[in-house]
Amino acid sequence: MTSASSTHSRERHILLGVTGSIAAFKAAQLASDWVKQGHQVRVLMTAAAAQFVSPLTFQSLTHQSVRIAMFDDSGASQTATDDGMHVGITHIDDAKWADVFVIAPASADVIARIAAGMANDHLTATLLAATCPVVLAPAMNTRMYDNPVTQRNMTTCRQLGMSFVEPSSGLLACEDVGKGRLAELSDIEWAVDEALEGMSAPRFDADVAGPGRSGAARAEAPRPTSDVESAGATPSDAGSSDAGPIDAAVIDAAMADAEHSTTLVVPDSVTSDVVVPDAGAMPPLRAGGPAGGAEGLLSGVRVLITAGPTREPIDPVRFLSNHSSGRMGYALASAAHDLGAAVTLVSGPVSLPEPAGVTMVQVQTAAEMFDAVTARFEQADLVVMAAAVADFAVAAQADQKIKKRGRRALTLQLEATPDILAWCGEHRHPGQVLCGFAMETTELVAYATEKLARKGADMIVANSLTTPGAGFGTDTNVVTILTATDGEPHRDDLPMMTKRELAGQILARMAALRVSA
Repeated sequence: MTSASSTHSRERHILLGVTGSIAAFKAAQLASDWVKQGHQVRVLMTAAAAQFVSPLTFQSLTHQSVRIAMFDDSGASQTATDDGMHVGITHIDDAKWADVFVIAPASADVIARIAAGMANDHLTATLLAATCPVVLAPAMNTRMYDNPVTQRNMTTCRQLGMSFVEPSSGLLACEDVGKGRLAELSDIEWAVDEALEGMSAPRFDADVAGPGRSGAARAEAPRPTSDVESAGATPSDAGSSDAGPIDAAVIDAAMADAEHSTTLVVPDSVTSDVVVPDAGAMPPLRAGGPAGGAEGLLSGVRVLITAGPTREPIDPVRFLSNHSSGRMGYALASAAHDLGAAVTLVSGPVSLPEPAGVTMVQVQTAAEMFDAVTARFEQADLVVMAAAVADFAVAAQADQKIKKRGRRALTLQLEATPDILAWCGEHRHPGQVLCGFAMETTELVAYATEKLARKGADMIVANSLTTPGAGFGTDTNVVTILTATDGEPHRDDLPMMTKRELAGQILARMAALRVSA
C-alpha cells in the first residue's frame, strides 16, 4: 500500500509512535510504506505496544533502532538494536530529527497523557520536546472513544495544534460494533503527506496554541492584477453565469497565487461545529491571507464546500453509501483557507483530519447535507459541490435490525434524494460561482457537458472511475474541467496531479470566473 504525493520527491524524517492497541500490527505496514517511498522512519513504542508487536519487526522494516523504555535499570535511556539495548539519551535527539510525529495507533491512555502534558515515558517525553507537526490516529473500543473524557482530551490536543485522523466504524476486536477502528492506512498516509506539504507554512499561532510550535513565516503571495469584487446580494433564479471568456492574465495571476499555497495541517484556531441544519451562518471574513497575514487570492471571499459520501440508513445497523474518501473536498477546503478565504466545509462521514481554520459541519444523510448547504448558500461567494451524495435513499427505514431468518431475498423501496447542485443552480445570485463534480464510467465528456447545462453550474470537474490514478480513495486525480463561457462549454483536460494540486487549479479558475463576471 503506497500513497502518491508530491512530498515523495524528497526524503523526510517520520517519527512513528506505536501504543498499546490491538491495531499496533497495522503500524508495521505504515512503516514499510514510508520506507518504500524513500523516507527515513524511526519508531517509538510504549511498553504495552511491545506486547502486541515485537520491536524487531519495526527494526527490520526501518533499518533503525527502536525506542522503547525511557530508562533501563541503570537510569539511562534505552534503545533496541541488533546487539541488544543501546544506552544513551534519545528523546531530544528524536524530537529534533523528526519532520512529522505520527502516533498510530493512539490509545486512549496516550491521548490522555498528551493532553495533560505528561512526559512519563519515552514517547510522551519525545512528543513534549517536538516542534514538528503531530498527527494522531486513535484506535480503541467505541465506548472508550465516545467517553466525554476522551473527547475532551482530543479537543485539548486539537487546541494545542495537533491533528487527528478519525477512526472508522465497524466490528471491533472486542466484538462491539461502532466507531473506534484504526483509520484506513491510506487515510493516515494522506494526512502525513498533508502535514509534510505544510511544513513551510505557519502551523501554530504562538499566541493561541502555546509556545514552541510556531512555524516559519509564509512568503507573501502575489495578488492578481485585478481585484476580486464583492458578490452581489440580490437573489436570482438565474440558472447559469453570464460570465464572458476568462482573461488569461487573471488565470496567470491566479495560478501564481495558488502555487504559493501550502497546506496548514494544524490550526491557529479551531472551529468545529456539530451540524445544526438550520443554523446557516457562514464564518466571518478573514482580515488577510493565512493566519491573518499576507492577502491571498481569495481574501474577502466566503467559500462553501461539500465533501465525502452520505449514508442512507436501511436499519439501525446497515446503510447505503459509496466509496468516497472525502480527500478532494478536504484538499479544496485546505487550499481555499490557505488562499485567504473564510471556508465552511459540509462533510459526510470520513476518516480525515479536519482542515485547519475551517468551519466544519458534519452530516450523515443527503437530506442533512441539503439542509446544511441551503441554509448557508446565499452567503457564499464560491460554492464547490465535491461530495458524492447518494442519489437514492430507503423510503422507510426499519426501526430494528432486519433479520435474515430464512429470507432468500429482500426488496427495498428507494426514493430520490434532494438534488443539491440543481437547487444551487436555481437559487444562485449574481456574482456567485458554482462548481460541481461528475464521476462517470463511460461517455465522460458528454455526460459532464449535459450536467453543466442542466444543473446551472459554471464549472464541472469530471473524472472517470476507469482512469488509472483517478477516482475514489486515491491521492491523485485525472480530470477534465468544463467551464461555461459565452454559453458554450470550454474543455480543459488536465494531467494526473495530486488532489492538493488540483484543488489549487480549481479554485484559481473559480476566482477568475468571479473576477470576469
